[in-house]
Amino acid sequence: MFAGIDIGSLTCKAVIFDGAKVCAAEVVATGSFPRKSGEAALKNACREAATGENALRKTVCTGYGRNIFADCKAITEITCCARGAAFLFPGVELIIDIGGQDSKVILVDSHGKPTGFLTNDKCAAGTGRFLETMARAMDLQVDEMASLGHDAEPVEISNTCGVFAESEVVGLLASETPVDRIVAGINKSIVDRTLSLVYRLGLRDNVFFCGGVAKNNGIRRAFERALQKPLIIPDDPQIVAAIGAAILAAGIESSAANGGGGLI
Repeated sequence: MFAGIDIGSLTCKAVIFDGAKVCAAEVVATGSFPRKSGEAALKNACREAATGENALRKTVCTGYGRNIFADCKAITEITCCARGAAFLFPGVELIIDIGGQDSKVILVDSHGKPTGFLTNDKCAAGTGRFLETMARAMDLQVDEMASLGHDAEPVEISNTCGVFAESEVVGLLASETPVDRIVAGINKSIVDRTLSLVYRLGLRDNVFFCGGVAKNNGIRRAFERALQKPLIIPDDPQIVAAIGAAILAAGIESSAANGGGGLI
């Protein structure tokens, strides 16, 4: 058994992999103590897989907290996300990954290795935290936002900064702008911001969408409307990088047994 742990700003994900398939996965809130949350996610995943942590041959950590565990191999989420997406959908060519604190666009070759990427990691705008902030401004839950604004005419959200965008949304509410139109405008602003990265790298035919924001149906529909094509979305888009980390852990073990080489 091999493990992959993805420690993100909002959630920690752990996956158990047996060398051929995903045996278990667990997602827990990161909270204020990412190490404890990562340990809890791994323990719960091991319990689900009916295996002990001492039975794990190798563990790879990824995400912003990937260096927390000294006994784990740390690999960037770019590499892990690419490997996980290629495992779930072998024909993937381009990945849109929007998580809690950043958004990434990754080009992937036929072997599941990243060949180029761009990331919006300087600002929370267009990420999961941005959605949470906008939801609070409208006194909604993020899940409620996902069901609104699908067919509404979006208002223009002109500010790309999360703080100023919140003020803009409060002003729109004060002027009695319909909530559906505001949500549609928020979704469009996230999509437009991300697609600017996509077009800089170059749009491909098979576009894979993952990260926690990929669970939001309103964002998905806004992307598909803008791209004029369906996106490939896995059953659980949050655990893609953790899957890739676990697969890489299995590859590292296999490489060590064969005297080196490696996947990375």
